[in-house]
Amino acid sequence: MNLDRGVPILDSMAARPRIGINADYRREERERSLLASAYYDAVSAGGGIPLILPPLADGDAISGLLDSVDGVVLTGGGDYDPAWFGAEPDGATRRMHPRRERFDLRLVRQVVARKIPTLGICAGAQLLAIASGGDLDLDIPDHEERAGRPVYHEVEIEKGSRMERAVGARRIRVNSQHHQAIRRPGEGFRVVARSADGVAEGIEASGHFLLGVQWHPELLAGSDVHERLFEALVRASGKE
Repeated sequence: MNLDRGVPILDSMAARPRIGINADYRREERERSLLASAYYDAVSAGGGIPLILPPLADGDAISGLLDSVDGVVLTGGGDYDPAWFGAEPDGATRRMHPRRERFDLRLVRQVVARKIPTLGICAGAQLLAIASGGDLDLDIPDHEERAGRPVYHEVEIEKGSRMERAVGARRIRVNSQHHQAIRRPGEGFRVVARSADGVAEGIEASGHFLLGVQWHPELLAGSDVHERLFEALVRASGKE
């Protein structure tokens, strides 16, 4: 067997940007981390190498995790603690596990400080806002999935924004599965996409690739518009 035949493939893989994806954490019959395959499939289809970032209890280890990646995807999930932005939980709040909350907040603070190219999705977009001093509307039922199915609506993207350049369109159709949304995007971020009812659907930072979208582009495989978000992340992550 000629093992050298595999070298060009390995070299090709090594040249692809490594994209870290934060995992969920649940304590049911046993403690476990989970990650929907759509996230890493979308990163791979976009040209990146997906690497799972487990919610480590050791906050000091996060820096080492980020040293191993070129870009980050912040995933969706439950609700972050409203106390982080000075609010009280209401009857609709569905907290994620505190271990994931603590990890995610430490992670995103380093991501923003280090300006690591990042795509935040749904709760991940909200996390970018919260960590930057923004806040959320706690319950927007018209945007929440119904009977386990997403609702769909159009989003208008600001002309000339990084998000418009990424998706190549001003108006797109998105899937909606959230009941919270960004009210104020936080320091360094601005809202660049809204739905017809005024809900913030996309935010971005100035000067570098930090994007947040309220919808789930990873679940819209086969749509060029939504796949372009992951391709844009991978391109930004490949820059020296």
